[in-house]
Amino acid sequence: MTDQTATAGAAAGANNGSGASGDKKDAGAGATAAGTGAAAGAAAAGSSGAGAGSGTGAGQSGTGDAGAAAGSSGAAAGDNKGGAAGGAGASASGDGKSGQADDGKSGKDGDPSSAGAKWEANWRESYAAGDEKKLSALKRYNSPKDALDALFSAQQRIAETRPTTLPKDATAEQVAQYRKDNGIPEKPEAYLESLPKDVNLEEGDKEIITPYLSVMHELNLTPAQAAKLIATRQAEANRQIDERMQADEALRTRTEDELRQEWGPQYRATVNNINGFLKHHFGEDGADAILQARTPDGNPLVGSPEVLRALGQLAAMVKGAPTSIVGGDGGLLDAKGVTERIADIEKLMANTSSEYWKGPKAEKMQAEYRQLIDARNEMKRRAA
Repeated sequence: MTDQTATAGAAAGANNGSGASGDKKDAGAGATAAGTGAAAGAAAAGSSGAGAGSGTGAGQSGTGDAGAAAGSSGAAAGDNKGGAAGGAGASASGDGKSGQADDGKSGKDGDPSSAGAKWEANWRESYAAGDEKKLSALKRYNSPKDALDALFSAQQRIAETRPTTLPKDATAEQVAQYRKDNGIPEKPEAYLESLPKDVNLEEGDKEIITPYLSVMHELNLTPAQAAKLIATRQAEANRQIDERMQADEALRTRTEDELRQEWGPQYRATVNNINGFLKHHFGEDGADAILQARTPDGNPLVGSPEVLRALGQLAAMVKGAPTSIVGGDGGLLDAKGVTERIADIEKLMANTSSEYWKGPKAEKMQAEYRQLIDARNEMKRRAA
């Protein structure tokens, strides 16, 4: 009995749906939706009430709302299972226009591959937190991914439209914004904080560079540009220092070789006398200033053989300047040392068989004795 009623209801619904309306298009839609509703009710629940109600409701309506009416009729007329099936028919048919079901998984927000896969469904409201302007803006986007894409796109457009140069009559606010946009530090000395690790500045270097930092800041150089200039300056300064040191050493070697040949064993004594003369008459600071002074061509003043000869002569002639002489063992002797060395040699002179008179040292010791006598006499003259 139940199966026969369901079949009859479905057939009646289809016939009624096709003939109840003068509009063939709507009638056809009604018949189709009715048949769908009836079939869903009968198949899912096996209830004649659901099938019959669906067919009858659809036939009487004959419009696009046929599926919804059929489902509702089936739910009211059938048993519990039939009602549930009829309800399913209504949900599946909807308003006869969209025919789509919302299973909570479709759409951009629910797409596991989208950036908002783990966001809550009310992500807009959660972020806005009652701010209607924010909520209104977020409603323009279907998903968090769309909103983030829009954010980055806007930032890129802003970056592309930033001025690459400042206007000639830029205001303080424009300058501040320009520096902020380009990573330019607020203070000139901050440039030194972004230097490469291989650029080492001594305190003296920093003092020299400080005035240039202000100019770099005035020109709104970026930290990278300022670092490049500072590194270039430092590399050039180091190159010049190395070059100067090599030239100084070459000059010192040439001068020493020339004067050692000229002064012989008294070279060390003469140099020592020059240092004593300078300190005696100019003091420690004055002596250092003279010894470190340079000529216009950059060479050390005392690196010249001519200058050292003149200083050696002054040291030998000026009264009161301390005098030194090289002893037989190569060491420097002061007045007391000269006197003691003369006494030692004179003891050897008293013995005609000593090394002063015979042996490989005789000639050298005799020359030393003559130099010691000259040095003693010079010291007495200066002390007088």
